[in-house]
Amino acid sequence: MKTTRDYKWKYRGQNPLERLHEGEPYFFLRGQDSLTPKAMQFYAELLNEESTKAAGRNEMALANNLMKQALAVLRMAGEIVDWQSDHMELVKQPRIR
Repeated sequence: MKTTRDYKWKYRGQNPLERLHEGEPYFFLRGQDSLTPKAMQFYAELLNEESTKAAGRNEMALANNLMKQALAVLRMAGEIVDWQSDHMELVKQPRIR
């Protein structure tokens, strides 16, 4: 059974961008973006909702997997909040260039 730490380090030693399919779009959030933790919290809520739905269908393995992913996202969001607190001079509001 995977732990939240396993999900945090899912791509350890590998660039996750290398896993993209040719032409596959992606979205990247940086720790310096002041909105990143909130976006991650919302994503974790969506994972939690999907976990609840899977549990309702009695798909417990999927429900557990989704919940672990949600917890890993929240853990990483917390790490970003801590980093932002320690590096307030680097934290930026979103802007259009």
